[in-house]
Amino acid sequence: MNRQDFYKATMANVYRRQFGVRKHTCTFGFKSRGNQKLGCLANLFPTGPQLPPMTCTKAQAEYLKGKGIADADSFMNLSECNVVCRDKDGDLEYRVSGFVEDATWFEIDSLSKIQEAWSDRNGWTNDKDILVDGMKRLEKKVGLYNTLPKQGIGFIEMGTRRAFSKAWHTVVTDYLAKNLNAFVGTSNIGLAIERGYPCIGTMAHEIEEAGQVLSPDITKTQEFILRAWANEYKGKYGIALTDCLGIDCFLREFDEELSNLYTGVRHDSGDPFTWGNKMLAHYENMGINPRTKDVCFSNSLNPEMVFKLVDAFYGKFRNIYFGIGTDFTYDLVVKGLNIVMKMLEFDGLPVAKISDDAGKGMCENQSYVNWLKAKNWITL
Repeated sequence: MNRQDFYKATMANVYRRQFGVRKHTCTFGFKSRGNQKLGCLANLFPTGPQLPPMTCTKAQAEYLKGKGIADADSFMNLSECNVVCRDKDGDLEYRVSGFVEDATWFEIDSLSKIQEAWSDRNGWTNDKDILVDGMKRLEKKVGLYNTLPKQGIGFIEMGTRRAFSKAWHTVVTDYLAKNLNAFVGTSNIGLAIERGYPCIGTMAHEIEEAGQVLSPDITKTQEFILRAWANEYKGKYGIALTDCLGIDCFLREFDEELSNLYTGVRHDSGDPFTWGNKMLAHYENMGINPRTKDVCFSNSLNPEMVFKLVDAFYGKFRNIYFGIGTDFTYDLVVKGLNIVMKMLEFDGLPVAKISDDAGKGMCENQSYVNWLKAKNWITL
């Protein structure tokens, strides 16, 4: 489980318990946002039927059940998915199709392996100068963060899919746990279990994308998923992701009941200061004291941005969490890949992520995107 994040477990559990065991299929697709030619890595994933890259022992399943993942035993018996991976004119074409609770496990593992393979291919993985410089950067960063108040601020290591290597990811997380005063946990299941660190995570965009097919009302797809989530976890894992269809669309669906029920919200695209002020106004309009709610920022963070966000919002919300990936696990003299793997279809129908950042949206069917925007008054 060292290449898996906790929100994969929370979502797989909801897929099965709220929407039926192996009733729904999906397709995930890979995308590089950079200009590197990655077709040379196509041999990482054999084309054809493949079991999900997730081995779960009985002890690990018991750990997850102890954290409220009621159907964790099912993770020990996953079904094969269909994998297509090839070099297409120098680019990497990589898709996975199967039952949603099985296919979901490919994303984080695959991205992690692609990052490490890219490091290996360039001869960086065992370069001591790179790692020594990386540790100096990490030490400096932690020193800066340790000047912040510990109360009301927390840092989450969220770098599994962005890590320079699996080994470096472990080194970084161990250092953070030992030295970062406001360290609250890691998203990585394996490291959490092995090291005894708190395991952190709620939901990703994919389950809200699935809501575009599962919901009977295309104008309330996020609300539909948030209510199913709440039905499963009864208030636990109550940080809602706000940018699958943009913050304005989300807030129209995040009604008073949901705003009270969920402990907070996560920012993952768009201007974080505009977003934070919109959340403050939303809670106040709902008659909710924002100081009773948590916010998590998780988009392109570095010390400069973290300090600016603390200056802007500290004391205005109950807790401010910073979920940091790349800037913890791939802040090196060499630069990693900007890659993602998103859900493209659910039950054979297109789904979309329409981000507050234009470059972070993803869908293969522009006609569907246009229709979805029109139905939901989205102007992004």
